[in-house]
This record gives sequence, C-alpha cells and structure tokens, in this order.
Amino acid sequence: MALQINIEPLKALELFYDQEKLGVWEGDFIKNAKQRNLKLPKLLHKFLANYAYLNVNRGSNQLWVPDKIDQTEAKVNGKKQDILIIGTMRNNLVAILASECDQANPTLLLDQLPEEKDDDMTLVFEKSKLDLQEFLTIMLLESPTVYDTATVYNQPNDTEEIVNSYNNADLAKLLQVNEHPKHYICYDDETREFLGFILLPGRDIILKFKSCFAIHELENIFNKEFYENATNCDFQHALKILFKLIDHLENVEGVAPDLAEKYKLAGRCCWSLKEWGEAENWYKKAERIYKDILAETLEKVGNFYENLGVFYFDKEDINKSQTAYQEVDRLSDFSGTNNPYRKGQRILRQGMLMADAKRYQKAIELYDQALAEFQQDPKGCKYDIARCQQLRGEARKELKLKSKSQTS
Repeated sequence: MALQINIEPLKALELFYDQEKLGVWEGDFIKNAKQRNLKLPKLLHKFLANYAYLNVNRGSNQLWVPDKIDQTEAKVNGKKQDILIIGTMRNNLVAILASECDQANPTLLLDQLPEEKDDDMTLVFEKSKLDLQEFLTIMLLESPTVYDTATVYNQPNDTEEIVNSYNNADLAKLLQVNEHPKHYICYDDETREFLGFILLPGRDIILKFKSCFAIHELENIFNKEFYENATNCDFQHALKILFKLIDHLENVEGVAPDLAEKYKLAGRCCWSLKEWGEAENWYKKAERIYKDILAETLEKVGNFYENLGVFYFDKEDINKSQTAYQEVDRLSDFSGTNNPYRKGQRILRQGMLMADAKRYQKAIELYDQALAEFQQDPKGCKYDIARCQQLRGEARKELKLKSKSQTS
C-alpha cells in the first residue's frame, strides 16, 4: 500500500477537501496589516486563506479570521508580554507570542484564570507543549465532519491489527512515542483513506475516514465560484461541485425544488461550456421536476378553491361560491387536468349542494352542465351520465312539487 505517514496538516486538508478552498479574502489580511499592524505566522495565514470557512474551522477548535484576532498584553508564565489571541481550543482561548509571529511553527499559549487586582484584570496564559502545526492536525481530527463520519478503533487489539495490516515499520513507530498526547495523520493513496492517530497516556485511538464535504460547505464553495466570481466563473469547477451536490440530493427525499435548481444550474454551466447536449439533458431533468411541482401546487390550490366554494355556499353567498368554482376550472384548464370526467364531477357536486339547499332550478342548470361534460366522453363516463340524469330527474320532480305547493 502506498501510505503517506505523518503528513503535514495543510497537506492533509488539501487531500481531505479534494483541493477545494474557502477562506479569507487576501484583502482582509492586507487591511489588518495596514490598519492594525497585524502580522500573522505564514502557517496561520495559509490556513485561514484556504480553509477558514470550512467545517475544519467550526466547533470547539477554531482559528479566528484577521478581523477578530486580538492583539493585547497578558502575563505569560509570570511575565507580561504582547500576544495575539488567535482562536479557541475546546472552548479555551489560544494565543501566540507577538514576538514569535515570524516563526514557521510557533508554540501555542493556553489561557488560565485571569488575575484581578482592584478594578484591573490581567489575562494569564501559559506556554503549552502544543505548536500550531499539531493544533491544525487536532482541528481536522476533531472537526464536525470527521467526528460524524469516522470509524473509531480504541481497543488495543484493533489498533495493533490496523497498524500491522500495513506492514510498515515507520507506521508502527508512531505507536511507540514516549510523549503524549500526540496526533498524526496518514493517508493511503490506494484506498484514498485517512488514518488519524490520537495517542493518549495509556490509550491509543485510530480514526479511519475519507474525504467528505458537508452540504453547506459545497453550497458555499459553489456560491463563491458561480455567483461571487460571476464575471470570471470557472464553469468547469462550478460543475464539479454541482455534481457532488446532485449526487447527495438524488438520495434524499423531499428536496425536489432544490434538486431541480441544481439541475438547472448544471445546465447553465454546460451551456457556458458550449456542451449543448449535456446542457439540454440537465434542463430536461429540471423541467420534469418543475412540471411535477407545478401540477402538485395547482392541485392543492384547486382543492382550496373548491373548499372555498363550499364555504361560501354554506354562508349563502352564491356569487362568491360560483367565483371560487370558476377559479377551480381556470386552474384545471391551465394545468391540463380539466378532462370531462373531473370537470363533470366538480359541477355535479355543486348541483348536489344546490339540491340539498332546495334550490332545484339552479341544481338542474348545474346537472345539465355536468351532463354536457360527461357526454364528451360517453364511454368513460357512462355511469356518471346515468347518475347525473337520475339526479336531474329527482330535482325536476322536487321542483314540480315545490311549485304545486306554492300555488295551492
């Protein structure tokens, strides 16, 4: 197996994020350097420039963006010194000495309880055994994405079996370190799998995980490329991110509008790349979903207006009731679902309501209209025709009886 052992964290992040980046704009570094005389170690600068807005920089371990980094004075190992507070580690403040900003890999300072005297409070930090590079390693190993997706091995037999399976002396040496805690990342080129080592006193933990994006990361990477960089968009790159998003959304239920939007955007990218056939295929996929969404929405709105018609009928506001039913017809005509059966049934129900209200003349008029609709498809609606004729006959009979009672 082609195994890279104890790789540097920035290299690990490059592999983990498949060379994708989402970080601080270079202008923010320049602005803070000019306005606040803020100078950062190159390693920190590079991390923030590439990965500040990805999941590796979320959770309890974070490195702050330049605007948030605090330059102040604190007591460090009993001596007052200028420091930069650059982030948090497991919810404790993390800092570096201002005098060590030129170093390639400065030692980290961890905060202690502040000292209070009268109304003054002095920040207190102590030098740790942790340097910036190992902290970046910890940030990846403890990041939300790795935490959610990694397979954890923490039993001695399991960790030894994994190490032995590689038959690599250098890998075996990682478990033999005397200094704890230590953190390492290895990468298997063949399986494209990471091995994360967390070596604690009396306990070794190995994490196995692969390159993985959170959906919000992909969305943000795409938005930066496609929208924020619109005038110089790399459509091939935008399409690559869309493929990852589409692959995810196609396996999730209830996200049809989002999936249609991604299909449409994929079509737009292919259009810009003059890949006409591919563009048309993506647009057709989007069109099918949008048509389904439209049909479903129109059906819901139609049901609403039909219920509204019944409401106004019970309220004895016939004009508004009829207006609501006309809206049902208009929507059905627009959606192409207003076939003779459906339209006839809808009018038939209105006629039955009128008959129940003893408005027999209006019921007969509606039965006539329903019958005219059913007769457009006499074979498919033969039972409905018979029922409608029966109801119309009953309404005519009731109307005659009502007329006789009024004249007698």
